[in-house]
Amino acid sequence: MSVSVIINTHNNYSEKDGCIEAVVLSVLNQTAVDFEIIVVDNASIEKDRSILEKFISGLGSKNNIKLLFNIDNNVSVGRNLGYKNSNYNMLIFMDDDIFLEEKNVLHRVEIIAIGQKYGYGAIRKWTTEKWYNENKIDLYNSLKSMGEECYVSTVIPDPTIRRKKNCRHLLRTYIGNFGFIYKDVLASVGGWDEFFNGYGIEDDSMAFKLYMNYGTPCILAPIYVIHFSHKIKDKCYEQLIRNKQLFDKILHKNGIKCFHGGRLLYNEDLSIIEYL
Repeated sequence: MSVSVIINTHNNYSEKDGCIEAVVLSVLNQTAVDFEIIVVDNASIEKDRSILEKFISGLGSKNNIKLLFNIDNNVSVGRNLGYKNSNYNMLIFMDDDIFLEEKNVLHRVEIIAIGQKYGYGAIRKWTTEKWYNENKIDLYNSLKSMGEECYVSTVIPDPTIRRKKNCRHLLRTYIGNFGFIYKDVLASVGGWDEFFNGYGIEDDSMAFKLYMNYGTPCILAPIYVIHFSHKIKDKCYEQLIRNKQLFDKILHKNGIKCFHGGRLLYNEDLSIIEYL
């Protein structure tokens, strides 16, 4: 089976210290699976977009990676753009700050996904910003040290969860953060909901639509991925609140009180869907 890996990004160099380079290289490092990488830039500032273009073009065409541009900073629009330009039926969506430390992650997802419709909920470990800033050069060098062949020799220490303002404490991946959907399944639910502005809650909405149409997801644990920690701006919180209010209206129309984080756990009250 072949896999399309779709990575959305926005201002990664100015807001996340350019960690998308390590993310892309960690995907290129994957073995035992045929894949393409589609990077979608969601209206980054000119400087960030230029650096990203240079990085992607420097990887060479034989790595089967392409860069697309979305004129709006809307992750749902970007994800739809990515999947509509993909060549394979199995889609893996990733954020631009999710790192695959092990070489067989995509292959394991491919095996787990057999006979399934969609899945997510991989274990999400976290680095601290301090660790990332101190080790990113060694990490990048180790990824690039084989030239055209990428591999990881730097061992990332046990990541920690930072319990401070502007840091999300998410222990499992969302459907778009790191999850798989088959293209025909995604099309059947109408793709990603583009009426959510920016990013945030679109994962919940997609997980809810998939749950209502196909039942509970395939859970990707014990696969784990690593999240490069970063701050979240206040304007993003405000955006999340507005999107959450919109999503709540959708839930209430379907007789659902709560749908937390797109992670499913049965509750005695069938109108509540809780964390996994």
